Amino acid sequence: MEPTTEAFINQYLDAGGVPLHVMNSLVQSYEGLAAMANTLDRDIRNAYGSTSRAAMLGPISRKIVESFDPAKADEEFSKTQELPGYILEMIEHQVWRATIYRLSEQHPRSEMLGAALQKIADNGFQAELTSLNSASLHTHVFYSLLVECLEKIVPVTDETLNERLRDLIGTVCRSEQTYFMAQYVLAH
Repeated sequence: MEPTTEAFINQYLDAGGVPLHVMNSLVQSYEGLAAMANTLDRDIRNAYGSTSRAAMLGPISRKIVESFDPAKADEEFSKTQELPGYILEMIEHQVWRATIYRLSEQHPRSEMLGAALQKIADNGFQAELTSLNSASLHTHVFYSLLVECLEKIVPVTDETLNERLRDLIGTVCRSEQTYFMAQYVLAH
């Protein structure tokens, strides 16, 4: 069932709608796509083993990237200035974070994707963001990455100095904008 269905049903009933009409509409329009997807997933796993999950997630991720509409996503985001629940759930899984990264590379100006990148950084996945060009376009995301790189340099040893400096240089020298921002932060 769509996330907004319950709200529409309540609105309909509050306006004097007939509960039986609601039940009939729900029964007649039920397609069972989620149940079919779960059944298909279970059958494939039973037939091919647990590695089938990764085989199924790849095409789903590609379909999300193909059908993503940044204008529509930003319109929805601008209404509440909060990430939708499904994005928050996606952030918890590496496969879906990678999908968000691909989307952010294709649509670097998307406000919703910028907020998703910030949430990813806030949740402790900054290391995954350092290779994204789109992360440097969002000042708040870049600042988080820069702070993390600088914090890693403080407890450095001789063995880890070169690696930590490479991380810092890679983050700072991604573009003229990131270099300038890093110089400003370090100067102030």
